[in-house]
Amino acid sequence: MLDARGRHLGPGALDQITTVHGVLHEIGAGSVRELLVLNKIDVAPPESVLALQRVHPDAVAVSAVTGAGINDLRAALAARLARR
Repeated sequence: MLDARGRHLGPGALDQITTVHGVLHEIGAGSVRELLVLNKIDVAPPESVLALQRVHPDAVAVSAVTGAGINDLRAALAARLARR
């Protein structure tokens, strides 16, 4: 899950994602499918969320506070589980 607020975007967000991928590879989980969740969209600048979605088109944008995007997250999880 990535905090989508502006202060973590740009190279910092991409570095965070790269670091997580590195750790997953190190522990032997590099081939495990993942679902990137962009959290805190209620406080993130919309242009920042859109920029992340352009780089990661399968990411799901949500707000745990307002509930925005939670149905999209449920649907994405259900679709992935159905393919297992």
